[in-house]
Amino acid sequence: MYSIFLAMYVANVFMLFSGIIVAKLFSNFRKLRYSILGPCIFVFATVGAFGISNSMSDVWIMFAFGLLGYVMKKFSFSVAPLIIALVLGGLAEESLRRGMRMEDYDLVSFLARPISGTMSGGSRLDPSLHSLQQVQQKTQYPGRRDNQTGGDVCG
Repeated sequence: MYSIFLAMYVANVFMLFSGIIVAKLFSNFRKLRYSILGPCIFVFATVGAFGISNSMSDVWIMFAFGLLGYVMKKFSFSVAPLIIALVLGGLAEESLRRGMRMEDYDLVSFLARPISGTMSGGSRLDPSLHSLQQVQQKTQYPGRRDNQTGGDVCG
C-alpha cells in the first residue's frame, strides 16, 4: 500500500524538476511572431480535433466555436459565462427536468418559491440592467470608445 504513495511522491518530485527545466524551453515560444505561431496553433488544433474520432464533424464544430470565440472577442463579450454554461448546462438541464417531474410539470411552482423566484428574477433582471447601463454610458459620453481598442476616453 505504501509503495503506491511512494511511487506517486517520486513521480511528483520528478515532474517538478522536469517542469522547471522544460518551462525555460517553452518560455521561448512567446518570442515567436504571431504570424508564425498562429498557423501552427491552427494546424495542431485541426489535427487534434480530427484525431479524436476521425470525424470531420468534430473539425467543423471546432471551427464554429473558433468563430464564436472570435465574434465574442470582437464585441468584447466575456468568455467565462460561456465556459460555465458549457460545463454546467447539462447538469442544470437534468436538475430542471427532475424538478419539473417532481412538480408535475408545473412551472409556476418554481417561481412561487422564494429562492427559485429570486434567482429567476435576478437572471432576467441582470441583462436588462446591463443593457440600460450601456445605453446610459453612450448618452453621457457620446464620443467614448472602448478601452480595449486603444482609443481615448472622451473622443
